Amino acid sequence: MTSIVMANSSNLGSRHPLEKTERVLSEISEAKNVSSAIIVSYCWLLSVPSKIFQDEVLVGKLKRLDLSHNHITSLPAMMSQMLNLREIWLSYNPISVYPLCLLACKKLEVIDISNTLIAEVPTYVIDYSHLHTLDWRDTP
Repeated sequence: MTSIVMANSSNLGSRHPLEKTERVLSEISEAKNVSSAIIVSYCWLLSVPSKIFQDEVLVGKLKRLDLSHNHITSLPAMMSQMLNLREIWLSYNPISVYPLCLLACKKLEVIDISNTLIAEVPTYVIDYSHLHTLDWRDTP
């Protein structure tokens, strides 16, 4: 079982020794084939899995991305390609700066940055015409 995880890990970027790689791959596959959501909370992720961005169809159709309760410190610029993203859940990650890549995600309805290290939310966030929830509880 370990060799399978290690073989797939190159597609996921940097890894925490406890990362739930098979669950992450399963969620990505499910989002590509069935749903439009990737829920990888509590997966010990150190970064957003790069495998998400390897499929243009998935990037275009993804509506919900739950990265909460991981060890992610920043989001990749490629996130700006997720033009149909409706929900982003980043709570309980050590992110310290509001991700500028989300500026391109104009259809966001839910942004959860609660319990992160983000001290400032840029004023342009109020320009998201669909935004109805911005959770920033317990941030600096």
